[in-house]
Amino acid sequence: MLDQKTLDHLWNFGDPAASEARFRAAMVEEMYDADERAELATQLGRAIGLQGRFEEADALHMLSIADSGNAEVWMRSGLEYASSAHDERTKRWMIALHAGLGSFLRGKNRLTEAMVEFQLAEQWAERLGTERQRALAREAITECGKALAEGP
Repeated sequence: MLDQKTLDHLWNFGDPAASEARFRAAMVEEMYDADERAELATQLGRAIGLQGRFEEADALHMLSIADSGNAEVWMRSGLEYASSAHDERTKRWMIALHAGLGSFLRGKNRLTEAMVEFQLAEQWAERLGTERQRALAREAITECGKALAEGP
């Protein structure tokens, strides 16, 4: 986990573009482990979101597919971007990103975490989604609930 001193060094809320550059540089430094890189990716998402570049949530979703070894990091970064968006089109990505993260976590047998993501996908689908998105979210919750009930 990154300590506060490191975060304070990397962040400049008055200049999110500079912070973005520092987070990108830090993500390739060998001194950080995988968990710390995940944290850096989330902070990178915040820095880009503060610049109003919310469309990049689409790109992060694709990175999570292409770079399966870091899929969780990319999905969480995409969620960070989309959550700070102000337009509905970008906010709608919250549905796919939460559902995708839920599926990823379910595949890793992290069922409780997956259930939370599926429930968040359903909540976003209820607000902004199509009937199909709402149905898919409910189906994912049902299936994950069955898996939780069956146990390990």
